Amino acid sequence: RETAAPQFTAPARTLQMEADGDTTPLDSLCLRSLKRTYTMYTSNYGQRPPVIEVGHALRMGCKVRGEYALVKDMPPPTASGSAVAAAKAAVAGARSAGSSKL
Repeated sequence: RETAAPQFTAPARTLQMEADGDTTPLDSLCLRSLKRTYTMYTSNYGQRPPVIEVGHALRMGCKVRGEYALVKDMPPPTASGSAVAAAKAAVAGARSAGSSKL
């Protein structure tokens, strides 16, 4: 999703000073520098930097290791796994019985 580049608006104080002719050399240099910086960065506004594959793989590995390290080496489910399947069947049966009342 691309977003439009923001429009440059100079601060009101600077515009008023330019109109009055009261600008100091420092104010005009700052304004020129601000305009140059704005034009330099508007060409790639809203674009994401390229993905570094090595860094991305390292980051994902750290996340997986951090979140799943405790359950990675667990034994397979035992009889309690069949209890879960029985509970799911009971819920499905209740739903079908509820729909027959309509």
